[in-house]
Amino acid sequence: MVSVAGDGRRKALNHWNKTAKGWLVSLLGRTQASVSSMVELAAWAAAHGVVIEQVGNGWDLVAESLEPVAV
Repeated sequence: MVSVAGDGRRKALNHWNKTAKGWLVSLLGRTQASVSSMVELAAWAAAHGVVIEQVGNGWDLVAESLEPVAV
């Protein structure tokens, strides 16, 4: 998981990792999402205001996009 500064710099956020992933999983469950690939997950996330970006061979979950969302 990363945080993106106003100038585009990225910083890994290890201490927020579990919290952010918990928010994401909670949103997946509350919306009863059905995704079977990272591309589908990123598309679903974008539709729900969450940013998941492909970076090289991996993926980044952008912290600023993860606010607790009422669904």
